[in-house]
Amino acid sequence: MAITVRLTEEQEEQLGELMKLTGKATKSGAVEYMIENGKDLIENNKRFCEIKKLEKEMVLIKETIAELITGK
Repeated sequence: MAITVRLTEEQEEQLGELMKLTGKATKSGAVEYMIENGKDLIENNKRFCEIKKLEKEMVLIKETIAELITGK
């Protein structure tokens, strides 16, 4: 199946970056890579964001505990 997509200049640049990151030599190869791996990439990003959020919460909890121990 063939698909025609009209991209903005910015999207063309982003697609060029994706080509480099994915190691694909063609735009269609980069798009295929993203289609084939998109679900995993999105899920992994969600997990990463959740971990970062929990790390920040841990820092706040540790600071609160330290304040309670020192009485400040």
